[in-house]
Amino acid sequence: MSSIGKINGALNSFTVENTAALVNVNLDLTLFRCEPSAEFKPVGSALTIRRKKEAETGQTHKTACKLGFLLNDIIPDTPLLRKAYGNRVSEILSRPDINPRGTDNDGPFQPFIGADCTSIWAAATSGDAAIGVLLLTCMLAHAFDAKKAVSIWSELIDQRKRNIQLLLETGKMLNPNTVVASNQDITRAEIRTWDASARSWLRRADLAMTSQKTRFTLIAENIAIPYPGGSSMFEKVTTTWIRAMEVFEKLLANSPQQACDRSIISGIYAWHLYPDLLVFQKEAKKVPFNDTLIPNSAVLSLGLEYKGTPSDSFIRWSLALSHLRYYGDPVQVKSNDAFTRIRMPDMWLLALGSLLGSWAVPYTSLSVGMAWFEQLGHRLRETTQSNRIELTWLLRICDAVTDLSPEQRDTAERLVKYGCRRGGSLLGIEGSVPTQIAFFGLCSPAFLCAMSQEDEIEVGIEWLRNVSVQAGIEVQDVVISHSKRIGSYDYTEWITTQPVHLQLGGNETSQDMKNNGQVSYMRWVHCPVDGNDHATRSMLEERIRAIRERGEACELITHYRGFLHSHPYHENFVRTWHEPPQIFKLYDSQEAEEQEDFIDYLGGHNRGYGGFNLRIRTKRKGGRQWFSILREAIRRHYDIQRGLQWISDSTRSDKVVRYLLSYLCNQAASGPERRLKRKRKGTNSSEVQLRHNRFQSYFDVMTNLLPKSSEMVVGMRTLEVAHKLYETLPGATVSLRVIEQNLLKAHWLPSSIKTILGLMSTNSRMDGYEKIVSTPVEEHMKDMTRQDSFACVAMFESGHLNIDPARLTEVIALCYENSIFVAEILLRDPSVDTSSLGLAHMVGNVGNAGMVFMVSPIEPRVRPAQHDPSLIDHLKYDNSVVDMLRGTSLHLSFTTWKMPLDWETTGEIDQEVFLLESVVSVQDKGAWVADIDVLEREREGIDILTFTCGCSDPHFPADADAVSLDTWEELLDPPPCVGIFRAKDNWAARLAAVSILIQQGRQHVAAIVDGDRVCWRCLKETYAEPEPHFPQVLIY
Repeated sequence: MSSIGKINGALNSFTVENTAALVNVNLDLTLFRCEPSAEFKPVGSALTIRRKKEAETGQTHKTACKLGFLLNDIIPDTPLLRKAYGNRVSEILSRPDINPRGTDNDGPFQPFIGADCTSIWAAATSGDAAIGVLLLTCMLAHAFDAKKAVSIWSELIDQRKRNIQLLLETGKMLNPNTVVASNQDITRAEIRTWDASARSWLRRADLAMTSQKTRFTLIAENIAIPYPGGSSMFEKVTTTWIRAMEVFEKLLANSPQQACDRSIISGIYAWHLYPDLLVFQKEAKKVPFNDTLIPNSAVLSLGLEYKGTPSDSFIRWSLALSHLRYYGDPVQVKSNDAFTRIRMPDMWLLALGSLLGSWAVPYTSLSVGMAWFEQLGHRLRETTQSNRIELTWLLRICDAVTDLSPEQRDTAERLVKYGCRRGGSLLGIEGSVPTQIAFFGLCSPAFLCAMSQEDEIEVGIEWLRNVSVQAGIEVQDVVISHSKRIGSYDYTEWITTQPVHLQLGGNETSQDMKNNGQVSYMRWVHCPVDGNDHATRSMLEERIRAIRERGEACELITHYRGFLHSHPYHENFVRTWHEPPQIFKLYDSQEAEEQEDFIDYLGGHNRGYGGFNLRIRTKRKGGRQWFSILREAIRRHYDIQRGLQWISDSTRSDKVVRYLLSYLCNQAASGPERRLKRKRKGTNSSEVQLRHNRFQSYFDVMTNLLPKSSEMVVGMRTLEVAHKLYETLPGATVSLRVIEQNLLKAHWLPSSIKTILGLMSTNSRMDGYEKIVSTPVEEHMKDMTRQDSFACVAMFESGHLNIDPARLTEVIALCYENSIFVAEILLRDPSVDTSSLGLAHMVGNVGNAGMVFMVSPIEPRVRPAQHDPSLIDHLKYDNSVVDMLRGTSLHLSFTTWKMPLDWETTGEIDQEVFLLESVVSVQDKGAWVADIDVLEREREGIDILTFTCGCSDPHFPADADAVSLDTWEELLDPPPCVGIFRAKDNWAARLAAVSILIQQGRQHVAAIVDGDRVCWRCLKETYAEPEPHFPQVLIY
């Protein structure tokens, strides 16, 4: 490059021989520093002092210099691109929401807050070539995860050095700076730090340009053009990088360009510069982005070549890496999806896709499924029961697809499809498809036909009829019954599932109807009414008349021909019909049957007449399998379009809610064979009936048989817990890679959910299901420990780390890319109850690669009391409430102890997760006082006092022996009387004082005042036992 600058004039006058001789010269090129161009200067102003120092003189600057000089000769000169990129970076950094400033509330993390643009300033101060290297770094960081990107860099550097050596051996002339750079060591640790800074920056820039990136992705993912090819990884990467820079330079020179491959697409993603597009698919369409940094006529044409369907081989960058693992053949890797991070609310779109996939909903019908859930949300919100605990997770799914703009809907549909393709195990329902029913049964033909009936009894009957027909059960093998109490009588109707010839139906049917061979549904009504009970008999006659008006045949039968006998052993599950109608005798055998036995597959009541029942003849072959056959028939049949039309009617809101509550709260029937088996084991009869659901409405009989998955509900509740946690972490995002996890196997699950999973894995499965359905997510959150929360964040931040919380008990903060998650105990006043504290999210980076868990030293140091009487006054306490420790501040530094957290063995060279020893220091006007471990406050209790009394004289007694502690030395060298540590509303000083006292073992003689006043009379009464005393130190 022409403007790389000169190390000195002599280097540029070297001959080929002199250049070759430089191979053995080890000059320090990292001392080079240049003045950044005007467009990059706002970057320096946006940096914290710590980061600016690192970018100008630290390791990041040295890495930028070494890489810039090493690759200088192959980087094209693109001044327009450098200028546009600098302006875009400066523009993004000017936004306070993207680059927030640290405040006192951030405590020791204040210097680390804000967008990490260390690598950008390091490149800007290291020459034009370093900026070109930065552009490549951003491309790799966008396309690959950290391990892969670092491995690519390692191979690029090694291959570049080999290429330089080969050129020297063949007598080629090279830039002396490049030759010297080839003799410099660039370690993987240096590359990791360089990559981490660029990766952190990309996260902030992506957020700033979310709208543009989303629009561009919707286009780019549907363009079938490949990445540039090459004979080696080095050639593929450098060709893509150089071509992207050259195309952009021409665009910025106001010259329209055509994308012949995906190099320019990769550049757009990484550099956040968006030219107007001319997209050629079915028709030419111009897509304006109106980017002010790109000339109006600089249009990029996409889709003129490689017609066809986009696939991974086209839209993913595929490379073979030999530097990824210590041992083995080169590993083939592919670049990430364009969407790599989403907001936590968008996780419900992935969950919806996973759910629809488990229901085997056609991939092309997922958008209809989204529309169905949107309408479901409207129906739920229209009722007074929308806040029911059982429905909270369902409403979150509905909200995720409700009231979306066209652009948001396109993005949402992509995420739902992604969840359908990749989220088979997310909710723990992988392999459980047979236990699922699509749309909770609200789209099944049986349900939709049943709901066309007005009368609730007829709804239940119609549903059972449709189910039995779908299952292929012949009319002579099954009978539906509906039972209830009329006064003191048991009333039962038996109903055929299909129309029958009336001559086979009974004795009281009209002879004319029989002779005409008429076909109709048939019912038999049984109610043993006393002869003198004319009112009940009139009701029966009215019911029979109503049935016949429906076009169904009906007759009244006596107890001599009814279900009046049950097997003593089987009790309520097998019943006998004496003298059954001819329709139930249609078998090959022509022998006259005086009775038929039917086994109950649905329903049940303490008298055997409970609500709705579906009974199948015991003589029917394979009768024991009918329960599974019925379930499979229900699961297999659904009609999304009809279901969407039905649920779109706002008059059906109440029915929808009642049905879903029945579905979620009504544990599925276990089948007759399991219930009989339980009975044989000697289970008490009343216990069997308690555990056997009793159907009181048509919704209950529907939902009891419906296949359902307890694991799905647990998975949804688990996602709710994570969502609830992230609601306290505004601005945090999650990795799409988490779609590959099974949430039910997460180590971070709260103990309450682990207990439920334990119940579900035993014979107490029903108890576990009832608990997960009825327990609000807030109760589960109470069981989330600090280490559980850190492990949860680690999984969703990385997308794949499932870390045992037991290994995180000493962690005070987590840093990953551009996010810092801090235990709130480090940022809050010590008067706040530690059980109410969670995590806080900050935008920033501590400058370490990978995921870093920060832990305090085992034995933090405290400054010993000094031998200088002039430092201590210990003045008598004068009842004034002030802050005398205004010069106190907390600071964060790191030791050299950094230990990989070996969560799994992969054989890869680069570790991803580390424990980093982090020191939180207390300073008073710049002078060190102590190092503290705030977590000790969780383990060692200290009294917290709140005074709400109305005492008339709350002042400290004038004759009391108490002094003020107004300096740290006065606290460290305590008086023999009561000491009042005066740091009113100074949470940092109060927290430091409590931590120091605990570390000194003095927590039992100290107390914290919570509030604006102290009543010394009440304080004396509080500490009257076992003997009168005041706390030795009162932190006020």
